[in-house]
Amino acid sequence: MRWSSPRPFAAALALAVSALGSMSPSPASENTTIADRIRAFDVFAIHLGMTPCQVDAALAMHGFRLSDGMSPDVKDDLTHSGLCVKNYIADLKAGKPVPDSWSADFVGGKDCIYWQQPAYRGDVLSLPRLLIYYCEDYPEHPGIMRVVEINLVESVKTDADAKAFRQAIFSRMGRKPTWESKDQTTGAFCSLNTYSADVSGAFDSSPCQADTTITSFNPGTFDPSKEHGVTLDYSSSAGTMTLQDRDFIITHRTSAWKAIQATHSPTKTPF
Repeated sequence: MRWSSPRPFAAALALAVSALGSMSPSPASENTTIADRIRAFDVFAIHLGMTPCQVDAALAMHGFRLSDGMSPDVKDDLTHSGLCVKNYIADLKAGKPVPDSWSADFVGGKDCIYWQQPAYRGDVLSLPRLLIYYCEDYPEHPGIMRVVEINLVESVKTDADAKAFRQAIFSRMGRKPTWESKDQTTGAFCSLNTYSADVSGAFDSSPCQADTTITSFNPGTFDPSKEHGVTLDYSSSAGTMTLQDRDFIITHRTSAWKAIQATHSPTKTPF
């Protein structure tokens, strides 16, 4: 199933269910299955793990632009880039001026894309609205950025729209959410080890919603008890959905941070 080109809401959701097969939720495999389904869940042909070039092609195909339409001559003003880890380390070794602490897109440079806020038909205020975050695939593939978070805001005007939005997500996932509010307007699917379908309804708020700060966290101050995982959370009443791969973010940003710390503090000889 695809979130297809923007069109009337009901028509946009009347699409075939993704052929992922039936789910067999054994305790040992449930979290892996949920994570795989979230990673395969595409929004306007964009899914977690894609590169910026792949995303750009999907955006163009579905009527999104990376310029705001106010000035057709300005390109990529809705793409926010910074130094890749390898280039930051190279600058450190070369003695070039760099910030004391690496913090992704805040360090300047245009080597790696860290987030994009594409505009539908060049209008940044129009719906549907997307916000896409990337993380460098470091150290396995330095300089290669991959989608780690997708935020969608759709047009939901009626209760029927909200119900259709919710049902479309359920059809794609092929199961009930890990948690859902009592009024069935918000919920989440998540692969966190401490939560499963058995706890659905046991909390007043989602125990595994997307983390709004994780895409730029500082591994040096990160709480190791914080769960990794892959999450899809939604609000059918607001028409919002977030897909987030915390596993990838935490693993790869921690590797980058360790490499940078090792460069900042090289082994010193006694003479």
